Amino acid sequence: MSGQGKGIVSASIGKILKSYGLKV
Repeated sequence: MSGQGKGIVSASIGKILKSYGLKV
């Protein structure tokens, strides 16, 4: 379960970083 939770968090962070990258 911890592994899945980490994957979801990582995906969310990746999307946020990508969004900032596009804006910047």
